[in-house]
Amino acid sequence: AAFRYKSKNGIVAQGDTFEKDFGPEGIWTGKVIEDTAPFDGWIVEYSDGSRETLPRQEVEDLVRESREADEE
Repeated sequence: AAFRYKSKNGIVAQGDTFEKDFGPEGIWTGKVIEDTAPFDGWIVEYSDGSRETLPRQEVEDLVRESREADEE
């Protein structure tokens, strides 16, 4: 699924919000709620209360891409 992440200063932190496109189900707003350290990811929670874990590297790449898009 497409994923757009908005972060403060490009650093992923608890409380950051993002939007994730689930295709036909629509775009859902989510929030980073917990770092899975020492595991490599973040637990996120969506507006409907569902949760998933996203890989740290994926989120960092998406944060960078989002910041670059905002600068254009």
